[in-house]
Amino acid sequence: MSLRGREAPEAIPSFEIASATFGGLAMTNKSMAKIKIDKDKCKGCMLCASVCARGLIVRSKKLNKRGIHCVEFIDKRHACTGCTMCAVICPDMCIEVYK
Repeated sequence: MSLRGREAPEAIPSFEIASATFGGLAMTNKSMAKIKIDKDKCKGCMLCASVCARGLIVRSKKLNKRGIHCVEFIDKRHACTGCTMCAVICPDMCIEVYK
């Protein structure tokens, strides 16, 4: 298939039916990502939470070893897209994104 002389993209994400519903649809992407936060390095600035489009990064109720309420990643529905915006904006490089 061509689009005005260009080839159509071949890599289209595949979806499968899941048990959880999100936005009224019972679908999840097979390649959902996750992040790892180094809570002891986190200073709790919340910049990562401000750029998370899905709202998966929240302030933790627990204190880290520096006595700061750091952030935590809560993704029970596997909604993380792996956009890496949280890792890019983190000033202390506390976040690693895995796809």
